[in-house]
Amino acid sequence: MPVNSPRRPAASVRLTWRAVVGLAVLLQLLSPAAAAAQDERATALFVFGGTGDVTPDDVFTYWQGPTRRVGAGIEHRFASGLLLQAEVELLQRRGSPEDKTILLPSLDVGYEFGRSRVRPFMSGGYTLLGNDAAFNMGGGVNIRIRNGLSLRVELRNHRMIFGPTVDSYGVRLGLTFR
Repeated sequence: MPVNSPRRPAASVRLTWRAVVGLAVLLQLLSPAAAAAQDERATALFVFGGTGDVTPDDVFTYWQGPTRRVGAGIEHRFASGLLLQAEVELLQRRGSPEDKTILLPSLDVGYEFGRSRVRPFMSGGYTLLGNDAAFNMGGGVNIRIRNGLSLRVELRNHRMIFGPTVDSYGVRLGLTFR
């Protein structure tokens, strides 16, 4: 078959056409608009347990020693990635002489990065602390196990606003249900 055969250009055109169509489909799937359409807004429930500590130990407020924590919350993620969260944490201070268990309700604002299987996030807000208050801030990652269920790993710190500066920080492990 001679080099200038009429069949060779047709095969090249078909191959080029397939490449163009494949590239167009790939670009459409990877575009931000397609990602947003697949996963724009979502409301999720989360539960967690964890451990932490208080620093520095404060003998005046009885915030001392290691802590255990358990809690739950709800969050709404907007298409932009903005998060609104409300949660309640039950914090137990085993080393404190009085008032060993306290309820920490919080309202937070944050941001979730990306729409992939692994989704880092950060948030912070206001925590009601009995007759006191605290700012809280933290971050972590949701790792999708299957549709609607993610493993949640998070670091969070509560810093008392009034009185002596005390930080109650902890590592939390839980599940997110979307």
